[in-house]
Amino acid sequence: DWAAVTRVEFTDSGVGEAELWEAELQAGGAGEGVLLAAEEERLVEDTCRLDAEEEHVPLARGGGGVPWLDAAAEEALAEEDELWGLDPTAREQLCRLWMAKQQEPLHAELARLCDEYEKLVKDKSHLERSLQHDVLSKAALVGITAPALGKLASLVGALEPDVVLVDDASEVLESHVLVSLAPTTRHLILVGDGAVPRPGTPSHRLGRQFRLEASMFGRLLARGVQHAALTTQRRSPPHLSHLLASLYPPPRDAAAAASAAAPNAPSVRGVERPLFWIHSDKAEEVEPRTRSRANGHEAAFAAALAVYLLRQGYQPSQLAVLTPYAGQVELIGRELRAAKARGVAGASDVPVQSVLGFEGQEADVVVLSLVRSDGGGSLGPLQADRCAVVSLSRARQGLYVIGNATLFRGASRLWEDVAARLDQQRRAGSEQGAVGDWLALSATRSDTGRPALARSAADFEGVAGNDAAAARRETQPLWPSGGAGEARGRRGGG
Repeated sequence: DWAAVTRVEFTDSGVGEAELWEAELQAGGAGEGVLLAAEEERLVEDTCRLDAEEEHVPLARGGGGVPWLDAAAEEALAEEDELWGLDPTAREQLCRLWMAKQQEPLHAELARLCDEYEKLVKDKSHLERSLQHDVLSKAALVGITAPALGKLASLVGALEPDVVLVDDASEVLESHVLVSLAPTTRHLILVGDGAVPRPGTPSHRLGRQFRLEASMFGRLLARGVQHAALTTQRRSPPHLSHLLASLYPPPRDAAAAASAAAPNAPSVRGVERPLFWIHSDKAEEVEPRTRSRANGHEAAFAAALAVYLLRQGYQPSQLAVLTPYAGQVELIGRELRAAKARGVAGASDVPVQSVLGFEGQEADVVVLSLVRSDGGGSLGPLQADRCAVVSLSRARQGLYVIGNATLFRGASRLWEDVAARLDQQRRAGSEQGAVGDWLALSATRSDTGRPALARSAADFEGVAGNDAAAARRETQPLWPSGGAGEARGRRGGG
């Protein structure tokens, strides 16, 4: 009975109801799991009530608002001969009494079968554990996921491991680490991200209530336990890894020699800069299906940019569109499916995921939609360092951020530092940093021949890439129909 566990009651003024709901959506996979779980919980509450003697009330009792009878009333009603003289309520009570007596032997048989089933399940589980132990005891190395560890704690203890190594320890519940330790364990090695030590839980509210969002790894680091820090990263080039220098010491690049020989950042086909923040102050809204936040302008731009990159020769698996909100995932997916219906091959195959759902994965080019732009100062999930770090560290070659730069600068110290670093990334002969209102494309407009700039999805219409990959294919506009005016205004802003 979880209610019997001592709980820590507290209020968190920094987390609103919308953010709590979004966390539940992320755990449930765009909302379906959460909604089903809520419905199941309601049904359990309705069908598992207790009577005055703390006995479970059978499903047949008290249905339709008709009160259930006590023992004396049952006996009196059962001896009633004049059925037509009974009022409608008494007739229904008598009917339910007959049905209960008719089903009583079935309930007893069902209880016997349930007991027998539970015994067989225990015997089967014991046999499986024995077979697993016989196999695993002969192995020099055993790997197991953290969720499975909670189910197989007795098996792990029986293996009596000498050394336990926990990967991504900052995201593993402390209880899972503890059950992996046997009396024979001599070494515990925890490997994780010290900057964001917060494990996830299926229920965000219960995780906060029981303080489960603090891992053993994070607590030991906070207490000053001696540790070693990895200093080499192999995913991102320096111009991308530098974004998180405020949280992590400047890493050694695994390809330092290559970077020294070719100091310019790797190019993204069809776009002038491999890293850029497109400022947008368009208002957000609530996506009706998931009741999550979304931003139609950003969704259309992110989908249009992904389609444009497909036109430049990228495969869908090389791209990723990320956003912190389930509602925005739904909206961007809808835009990409519409692009496929217009004849854009591979558009619906571009991965569109929540930020935390993409944790542990990477892509050549990442498009990040921030969504929030309500002026209230809240960044939602991106206020947390963990979510921000994941969103900014998935790209191998190029990263394009779409969102309200003014809002994010003023609401978070981390995002303010990121924006400042982007401002400092200036190209030769240009005073503009990597934050602005327009994204400069390495392409021209088919109607005017002038360099193309984009600040909305419509600006990608009629754009033809002029890089080598695009030149090998037949030149065609991004969208099958509809014209587009030339992008007006300066490239700056921000």
